[in-house]
Amino acid sequence: MGGYKIVAVCRIYDEIRKGNLERFTRYVLPLVNALVVYDGGSTDGSYEYMQAQTPYVIRAAVNDIHEREHYQILINEALALSPDFILWLDADEVLTATYESLQALCDYCVLEQINGLSLQRVNFWRSLAWYRLDGQFGAEWNTRLWRVTSDMSQARMDIGLSQLDSSSEETKIKRLDGIKVLHYGFSNERQLAYRYLRRRSLGYRGYNLLDRFILEDGLAVMKFPQALVPGGLWVDDEAPRAKTWLEPFEYIEQFRDEVFKEVKFSFLCPVVHQAELDIYEQLIATIDLHDKEILFIVDSDNQPVQQELKDRGLSHCVSPDLGKNSQEESIGLHRAYNSGAEQAKGDFLIFVHPYLRFEPGWLEALQGAYHGHNCLSSPLVSAEPVMGSEVNLVFDSSYVGVELPLYINKAHFQIGGGFGPDSGNAGGIMLINRLKALGINHEMVHESGVYSKCQANPHLGIAPISTMMNRPQVSIIITAFQRAHLLKWQLHSLAKQNIPFTFETIVINDGVQDDTDAVCQPYLEKLKLRYIFSGQRNLGGGLKWRPSGFPINIAARQSCGEVLIIACGEMFHLEDTILPLVYPVLSNPKLMGIPKTVKSDPDGSFLKYLEYNEGKYDLNHFNRCPDYSELLPYLIAISREEFFSIRGLDEDFTGIAHEDGDLVARLKLNGCTYINTEAQAIHLYHPRFAEGTENFPEYRFNLNLYYHRNERLKRIVRNESREWGRL
Repeated sequence: MGGYKIVAVCRIYDEIRKGNLERFTRYVLPLVNALVVYDGGSTDGSYEYMQAQTPYVIRAAVNDIHEREHYQILINEALALSPDFILWLDADEVLTATYESLQALCDYCVLEQINGLSLQRVNFWRSLAWYRLDGQFGAEWNTRLWRVTSDMSQARMDIGLSQLDSSSEETKIKRLDGIKVLHYGFSNERQLAYRYLRRRSLGYRGYNLLDRFILEDGLAVMKFPQALVPGGLWVDDEAPRAKTWLEPFEYIEQFRDEVFKEVKFSFLCPVVHQAELDIYEQLIATIDLHDKEILFIVDSDNQPVQQELKDRGLSHCVSPDLGKNSQEESIGLHRAYNSGAEQAKGDFLIFVHPYLRFEPGWLEALQGAYHGHNCLSSPLVSAEPVMGSEVNLVFDSSYVGVELPLYINKAHFQIGGGFGPDSGNAGGIMLINRLKALGINHEMVHESGVYSKCQANPHLGIAPISTMMNRPQVSIIITAFQRAHLLKWQLHSLAKQNIPFTFETIVINDGVQDDTDAVCQPYLEKLKLRYIFSGQRNLGGGLKWRPSGFPINIAARQSCGEVLIIACGEMFHLEDTILPLVYPVLSNPKLMGIPKTVKSDPDGSFLKYLEYNEGKYDLNHFNRCPDYSELLPYLIAISREEFFSIRGLDEDFTGIAHEDGDLVARLKLNGCTYINTEAQAIHLYHPRFAEGTENFPEYRFNLNLYYHRNERLKRIVRNESREWGRL
């Protein structure tokens, strides 16, 4: 597409439900070079639909009335694309323009030194051919096309639903009659009901701001010329007759339930004892119950709790085998959640349990992190000291297999098959991995404040949740890049270790979809392993390499541990390494645990011995191998707090080498020190870069950046101007 670069901006909210998006994208996208969309928290699939149409979609957690703020965000995003012009349209609008005629308008603006063109909006009224003339409907002009100039003042780009304007010499805005904006937001009773009820719910009142959208006193309409309507949109229907004062309220009531769908978010919570129902007060203290339901799940034989729920008027469903003290507690819990999900009315499911406590804004943080291709959890933090004895572990997170609360699109939960009801403790992990195969990743949202109530209640007979439900003490992060045959030996050596801490293992594949996933499968439960694929840039074919700092940051942002162990995918661990590496860091977060010995396998002989002897190694052979650096993060334990305080590895390093040295240098500048431990490991053989790497431009780029930052500026914190660690 040549000519002037035009970027369109648009706000949307539940537009699929209103039937607008297909028309909008079909007739607007061919006119412009790019489309930037602000989604106000749609739950009807509008957000996901627009993601397939344009890469520039901004999503808000909730819908609100701050219209000008939304447009300012859109303008800023549009300007970042370096356009020549910005076009504003709403999702229920199209232009009576072709690509050529719109380019001609741009040329006209440049030749006449005009900053913007004001176009008339044609409001089809309960019709697809007849538009309304009376009142404001027939005299609605808005500046729709803005010329981007070097001295442009963003504050003067006043766009929005209620913004009317006229020609202005001062701002060089001109009205133009030739092209119209066709507005379908009033074209049927359904659209009018949506407009009226939504605006009323947001606090709009009065004739101009609200009542004019349904009242028809003095209605005057005119038929729009068929020749000006884009092909496929013309419908020759009858002229609408004016409705009486009461008639609009009749059709509004017909659509009220649809507009205000009773439930968009369903909270699912299993309960075994009456005292656990205090979770209801915990939830409603931090969420607005508008468009939400709290659905309790109770055992079919548990009459006392069922009666309590009925007496309090709380929504609930029944599920067999929940809370029974047996070896199949996880199976009962999975079935309970699945049963609740089937009966939930919401578009989104939030799985919780009775011992969670919530900070204000926890749900908004999860909503804000949802991007259409993920499900989300809050990393749990212990809130109280552990007391009491462990008994029936009904709500232990290991029985679920994934951190709770879990925020997930109901459609995704269904296509993923729900929690594996007969899969023991791995049921949740199986769900996450099935979704991952479909391109839906599980992510942690550290801004979402959720705590586990740790103190056991002797009257409940349920264990203190902190021992299992708080976040893991250790996150083992392993980067993988086309070396699945080496990764399997690292996982093999980890699985043989004594790890007395709660822990998780995250394998992040930053390459291509190869055997890495299959290598991880046998260790999902044993190593509490999560597999993340971050090589989406390679899905189109080819291989685009990037430094390991990017996948490490991604995994760290999705991890939960108080201590992060960073390990390259080629490491083989001798005996126990995790315990000696972690213990000092848990005691003092300013320590960095490193092995006393790291060896290299330059000729592959150690690897061959492992392969021939099914994972067994020879210590004498190990001792004869040359030393490898133990000071770089090939295998290192770091406090999560320290890693996040410097915002991880610097993502400005896009060349070869030095990003790992930069990380430990900044940690040391921030007061951290090494501590040698008894851990030992070997870096298994794989082909290295050919000699002369230091002459590569990519190597020189990172080298210059490293010395510039660490020796001159001493800047400890990096990635300050970006959201780092994103997939």
